[in-house]
Amino acid sequence: METDSRLDLLFKTSLGKTYRLSIDNPDQSLTASIIQNAMSVIISNNIITTKYGNLTEIKGARFVNTSVSELAVVPVV
Repeated sequence: METDSRLDLLFKTSLGKTYRLSIDNPDQSLTASIIQNAMSVIISNNIITTKYGNLTEIKGARFVNTSVSELAVVPVV
């Protein structure tokens, strides 16, 4: 079984939508403070522009861990 992990950074856009920035295999030792500071820099420097407008505020962040089990499936001929 394989475990995949990602860090989701959630922002509110100028059009009121939620924008999710996903980072694969993040350092699990990142603290909330470090993540919040990075998100603030992204917003204040307009680093990311979306089709739903600029990022305007932090909505949240989360670590997501997923267990993946491959199945041995034989193709049908």
